[in-house]
Amino acid sequence: KVAVRKPNYFDIAIKSDRYPLRILEYFLVGASDFEGTFNANLALDGEPTKPNVKGYVAVENVAATIDFLNTRYFVEKDTAIVTNRWIEAKGTVIKDEMGNTAEIKRGGLTHNRLKNLGVDLEVTSKKFLAMNTTKKDNPVFYGRGIGSGDIIFKGPLTQTDIFVRSTAGKGTNITIPVANTAGDTEVSFIRFSNEE
Repeated sequence: KVAVRKPNYFDIAIKSDRYPLRILEYFLVGASDFEGTFNANLALDGEPTKPNVKGYVAVENVAATIDFLNTRYFVEKDTAIVTNRWIEAKGTVIKDEMGNTAEIKRGGLTHNRLKNLGVDLEVTSKKFLAMNTTKKDNPVFYGRGIGSGDIIFKGPLTQTDIFVRSTAGKGTNITIPVANTAGDTEVSFIRFSNEE
């Protein structure tokens, strides 16, 4: 018996082997200079306006720069599960420029059937380079931040919120000018606390 399908229904299998990750630069805002490759095994079916997607994406020898933080991170090898809502990256180990490691405790990239890309993930580390900016990069606050703790990234890729709960470590030197020569700028999104 032949299944009857609605008009415009599609059923596609996508497989790639060692495709360059540089393609992500067209889709991800705030990250650049991608290196590495990915293998994918995805199945897409349904109507073009509401496709079903499932499968996995495996990455190898990944490197990327987070522009706002001016840091470069590396992933040796990992596999992410793809569903209609998630590209799940839990358990991925990330290295910084100094060889320190962090792990994605939960989450990954979010989407709604391949639309509205976002991020919802939590990263934890005992020692990690979190920021390496200069005054030229961001005159409101800048410097080198090395520490331990948890970082949550949440929201659309075009304007991701970053929540940091960490302890500054040796080698940290962050500057927050009291006054800016270009005009005073309110820095209401940074809060320091001393929980002793």
